[in-house]
Amino acid sequence: MALDVAVVEPLCAEGTIPDVSAKDLDVDVVRRGVCGNGAVIVRGLLDGDAVSRLRDVGRSAVEASRHPGRSM
Repeated sequence: MALDVAVVEPLCAEGTIPDVSAKDLDVDVVRRGVCGNGAVIVRGLLDGDAVSRLRDVGRSAVEASRHPGRSM
């Protein structure tokens, strides 16, 4: 069954991204945030070390995309 995005009520005003805490995150929040607003900011979902690792992976991916075929 396909999700009818037209019937999803946004979590906040159009043009803004909802901001929720990790303890308030559930399937409905994700569905309404992504379908109604395009994204969700989740505070406290990851600790500082995890954020640093993700940032490093992201930077490596961007760098690799600038040099296709070259081993990094």
